[in-house]
Amino acid sequence: MTINPVDMQVLLPKLDQAQKTQRGLVNQQQTEQQVMSQLIEKEMDRKKQVINQLKQTQQNVIDKENKKEKKRKSSSQKEGEKRAKPKNNEETGEVPSYNKDVGSTLDIKV
Repeated sequence: MTINPVDMQVLLPKLDQAQKTQRGLVNQQQTEQQVMSQLIEKEMDRKKQVINQLKQTQQNVIDKENKKEKKRKSSSQKEGEKRAKPKNNEETGEVPSYNKDVGSTLDIKV
């Protein structure tokens, strides 16, 4: 098989075109990979934010429940103290009420 000069004139430009298209494809693939990696990174960051927000809202719910429990416990303790220790009239500043009929007559038996 022999190569004619005309064949070389046709083959060399086509070979150069093939290399250019191959380099173009490689460059395109690299840029697509970079874009994909950036998109994946953005998506991961967004999901991390969503997870952090969920953790924060869950923590807020837990904190609210703990506060409610503390309020219930403290109110039940206060009620227990009120029941256990009745206040004196002197502490409250109230004037004691007396039954007017009691003590007005004196009954003595001999």
